[in-house]
Amino acid sequence: MAEINTKIVADAILKKVKHLELGRTKIDKLAKAKAETLVEFKKQVAISTATKKANGTPTTIIDKVIYEDEPLRDALYASDMAEMSYKAFIVKMDALKAELNGWQSINRHLSEV
Repeated sequence: MAEINTKIVADAILKKVKHLELGRTKIDKLAKAKAETLVEFKKQVAISTATKKANGTPTTIIDKVIYEDEPLRDALYASDMAEMSYKAFIVKMDALKAELNGWQSINRHLSEV
């Protein structure tokens, strides 16, 4: 009976490790997307600010009215979504690591029995 339980636990540990390995690749992609969308957002802020200044918008209100520009709103949305996806994935990876730790604890207890 202990051999069956040990095999089940070992399989569960291997499965979690594989998910973590895949997660490393995915988190790199998410981090890159996060960085790229942030760069695009900052670029759109600069473009919108320069356009508003060129059109005579008072400097004191530019930071309030630049969000009227659709490309800037789109860039902000993309940046926010990329950041949230990145953060959510980190939470998922932390949960997976916790599950792995649990399985490893079970494995230690089974080997002591």
